[in-house]
Amino acid sequence: MSIWAQTAKGLLLTNSIALLCFCQSYGQSTNLQIDSDRSIENIVQSLEGPGVDIFNITTSIPSELDRSVAFFNDVLGIMDIDKGLLMTNGTASNARGPNNASDKSFGSGTASAEDRNLSPLVPDEILFDIVIIEFDIIGTFDELSFNYVFGSEEYPEFVGSEFNDVFGFFISGPGIAGEQNLAVIGNNEPVSINTINAGANSGSFVSNGTGDNPALNFYLQYDGYTTKLQAKATIIPCETYHIKLAIADAGDDIYDAGVFIEQESFITTSSINIDVNYEHDVYDYAIEECNKGFFTISRSGSTDVSLPLDLEFTLTGTAENGTDYTFVPGTVITIPANQLSTTIEIDALQDNIPEDTETVVLEVITGRCDQTVSRVTAEMPLRDSFEYLIPEAQGCSGVEVVLNESPPDRYSFQWEDNPLLSCTDCPSPVVNIAGIDTFLVDITDNIAGCRASSEAVVSSNLVDAFFRYSGNDNYTSLDAFFENLTTGAERYEWTFGDGQGSSEFEPVHTYDLLELQQEARFTITLTAFSDSPLCSHSYDTTIFIRDPFFIPNVITPNGDLMNETLEVRGIERGVWRMEIYNRWGQRVYQSNNYNNDWSSQGLSAGVYYYKLTNPIGDREFKGWVQTIK
Repeated sequence: MSIWAQTAKGLLLTNSIALLCFCQSYGQSTNLQIDSDRSIENIVQSLEGPGVDIFNITTSIPSELDRSVAFFNDVLGIMDIDKGLLMTNGTASNARGPNNASDKSFGSGTASAEDRNLSPLVPDEILFDIVIIEFDIIGTFDELSFNYVFGSEEYPEFVGSEFNDVFGFFISGPGIAGEQNLAVIGNNEPVSINTINAGANSGSFVSNGTGDNPALNFYLQYDGYTTKLQAKATIIPCETYHIKLAIADAGDDIYDAGVFIEQESFITTSSINIDVNYEHDVYDYAIEECNKGFFTISRSGSTDVSLPLDLEFTLTGTAENGTDYTFVPGTVITIPANQLSTTIEIDALQDNIPEDTETVVLEVITGRCDQTVSRVTAEMPLRDSFEYLIPEAQGCSGVEVVLNESPPDRYSFQWEDNPLLSCTDCPSPVVNIAGIDTFLVDITDNIAGCRASSEAVVSSNLVDAFFRYSGNDNYTSLDAFFENLTTGAERYEWTFGDGQGSSEFEPVHTYDLLELQQEARFTITLTAFSDSPLCSHSYDTTIFIRDPFFIPNVITPNGDLMNETLEVRGIERGVWRMEIYNRWGQRVYQSNNYNNDWSSQGLSAGVYYYKLTNPIGDREFKGWVQTIK
């Protein structure tokens, strides 16, 4: 029965199974919370929002309906109005779902005397269970509003019948004839099941079934309810007004109805508004001797426009009235009778003094309450000239770029003489750049006649790819180390000449040589890229591996001085660790600084197993070697 109508509408009608499961999973703890123990005075005070003071709270409630008013809390956030005052013509707890009954009721059973406000809304009907809350209100501004939702068990069976539960929000006070009902829709019709339903004002109605299918909405009991509605009234700031909230059964005392009123939604706002606009709407500021500014002060159409409206105003800000703009006299401005607005013109004066942006601030006083002043304000920037920003042009060094590309047709340009520019009286000259440079330009708005100066900054980027290659004594001759000396780049692509590549800044690459070679050569290419602007440059060089890494698998220590020792090629002597094991796993040799000198001396011929490890511990080679003697 609240704004969750709008949000939940599709969910309630199309997702009933999911909602039933949700109800079963979360249970009562996540249902609409109803607090009937909180005092009515406290609940009414919770309605108070900005610019409103509520006081003198009274009630008229039948003793049988002592729990008809409560504080509600939408803990699931289904309703737009998540908490506030719930007043019913039965008991507030009956609003809580699931919707498992079509006639949820709580009534006194006794007809009430007619009510001067509610009875005219349902002529010839007897009223039951009249519940009334009244209070006084003072607003700081002149437009009072609050939000509410109405729901009823009489939907949909009794739409169009005499059983038309009735409620109203009545306001009286200065400037208001009699007692005005604020709970209206359309052509000032009172909100009820007969005026908002599936056939009338249907855009403001949400069907909630008939109670036969509780899965339709486990959250709310009422069979139908409205979307969030807003009550409005025009008041005189600082004057006291009386509010009467009333609800009743009509025709009988059964089938509950309720009104949810949003917490802190009783607010006042100003019907006076200030718009700022300009002679040439391409600029959002006033310009000296070029672009006038206008403050348009308007009143809403809901106010009485048959009389003139005098408003106090002041002009402040960093710009001085009469010095920086044509003098605006007086302290009172009038919106004439039968007009909604009036205008203050700000004509900025040319003073030929370079200044930062100045401001003109208009303040209009809309009411005074004791020491409190209600006001609306608006600010207008004032500049020496219009602002024309030329995007920075970027390119690769030595490449032509265009300045001020595709400017609007309304402007003409005169560039300061510079031999780098292709032209000086064109809108978009071409320049060949190297480094960073700045070019000055004068600009004329050919439509408004305004003039301005600006500058175009041009920057180039030179990507210079370069690297060095080296080996490392702690690794084999197949491990290539690269020192990246590139400038002006953010991304890198390497190719190592063997079909492999890398995008690292300084990669380490290990070549795979499957056959013994006396020498190997590879062409290494580094391509470096910058992203803004997108530039690239490549550098390549050829590296030579003259002693490729190789471990033999046969040695012949027979004294002929050929192949006498296990000589590992492509490593630094005296650096690596070598271990030799016999066929039974016994270590027969160990050296932490192997010098290619193991000859199986003192050992029999046969097959042995080696493990070669570099000092860093991240390279290890295992294999076998046969000794022939």
